[in-house]
Amino acid sequence: MTVPAELASDGPVDLLPLALSRPNEALERARKVLADDPGLLAASVARQAIGTVLREYGDIDAALVELRIARRLARRAGSDEREADVLGTLGVALIFAGRSVSGRNALNAAVQQSTGHLHTRMVFRRGAALLILGRHDAALEDLNTAIVAMRAADDQLWEARALQERAVSYLSSGSARRATADLRRAEELFAKNGQELESVEVTVNRGLVALRLGDLPDALSCFDEAAERLQRLGTSEPDLSIHRCAALTAAGLVRRIEPAGSPALFERRVGDNHHHIVCRSCGVVADVDCAVGEAPCLTASDDHGFSIDEAEVVYWGLCPGCSTADTS
Repeated sequence: MTVPAELASDGPVDLLPLALSRPNEALERARKVLADDPGLLAASVARQAIGTVLREYGDIDAALVELRIARRLARRAGSDEREADVLGTLGVALIFAGRSVSGRNALNAAVQQSTGHLHTRMVFRRGAALLILGRHDAALEDLNTAIVAMRAADDQLWEARALQERAVSYLSSGSARRATADLRRAEELFAKNGQELESVEVTVNRGLVALRLGDLPDALSCFDEAAERLQRLGTSEPDLSIHRCAALTAAGLVRRIEPAGSPALFERRVGDNHHHIVCRSCGVVADVDCAVGEAPCLTASDDHGFSIDEAEVVYWGLCPGCSTADTS
């Protein structure tokens, strides 16, 4: 893909891949580009890079502001290709914000407005967005088209991205082993191209495949490795904690409890028949030993023919702190 002279001279052309490799460094460099009074195209790239990082960090509103500025700059520069590239990133951010119609419109515009190799990348972005929206058949059509074209053009970075998204689609449909093949290839290509953050995402997805296949040691190993690498990059992945807890629960190393009206909680006390007490006011949870000492603790008045082996008891009330505050 030809790089405009302005981008080559101002030096921000590598900010976009950097945003998904070393996001903190990308933010610093993009802001430095903007501080140096760049041309319109270079400023558009810098704003898009900042918007991409903010989107990945979950600051969607701030990301949308940056991406809309990036689009306006591209328009002022008269670059349809630059605007199409921004539209692809903006469309995904809009979907993250829950604005699926606007997001799909932006992505369709990006596909229609782009040409050549950029067009293939926009088809991939639309496919990835359709996957988020649960439209797996349409997503696979776009992703398969993009992978073939990217492989033919030796566009390794974007092929890796498309392979990873296709692996997610395969995993969602229960094809864990097909997902494994795509993830292996994606990981190889990300490593070859120095995409550190995206490589971590592959590691997380390999853990999810292992979890689906029941290989709990491999799943936990992948999640632990991903956590360590994210820490080195100075970033985080909120869903990683959920995945690790799911693997630990499946391995019997932690226990999941869900008091009514509360998010899921996990505890390390396993292997006995204890119960819980929950404060109605502040939500604090404490363990309560089994009243009988062995499962199932309670005898049902009508077992309906079931062979009962466990009874889950939750006591509700006010903790000492809340009781004091309630009477004062």
